[in-house]
Amino acid sequence: MSHFLTLAETAFDGGRYITISTSFGEEWRIYPVGRDSPSAVWGKLQHITGVEFEYQFGITTDKKLEIQHLGSAGTYSLKFFDGDGAADTALSALFGFSSASITASAGVTITANTAITGHEMTHISAKMNGAQSAMIGHGGGAASDKRRGFTVEAVGTLGNCDSVITAITQNGYISIADTGGGCLPWTGRITSVAFTPANATHGRLEFDLMGAP
Repeated sequence: MSHFLTLAETAFDGGRYITISTSFGEEWRIYPVGRDSPSAVWGKLQHITGVEFEYQFGITTDKKLEIQHLGSAGTYSLKFFDGDGAADTALSALFGFSSASITASAGVTITANTAITGHEMTHISAKMNGAQSAMIGHGGGAASDKRRGFTVEAVGTLGNCDSVITAITQNGYISIADTGGGCLPWTGRITSVAFTPANATHGRLEFDLMGAP
């Protein structure tokens, strides 16, 4: 199984959208917003369609996004649109697809033409953390200070760790994906990062992340 730290390089305005539809009339739609990474949007599509509809949204070992349709009848389509409802090849290119409209038979996998931006790591783990404090005399509601964040630890070769550090100096938003579990449906804004050499060939990166706007 391959593990990736993927980067969110584009800010979405919420007007453009992606659809998954079938020849039986079903359709699901998502509007990428803020600094979501392509892999995080893929993870959200997995949640929107649900496993009961026989779709699996994942990533290949060469960092190409894919949809696996597990059905046996009909066709399904992946389409990218701009804010006016016209085909948007610029949007599809951000996800690695050369066409804004792709149709395949059930049981056939749709795979992107090019890889998304990401860096392979040997191991990645993540945990959610949070804190809440409230004003004296009030409940933990509107007057409280709520924070939710993530801590991500990633082990990789020294070269890959260096590539990640170089990349995040230009881009402070990351997501997680792997070829076994698919794409996690969130993007984190990096608030701090630490690097620790593990041995002569590998190192450990630790990120503190807040939810991306």
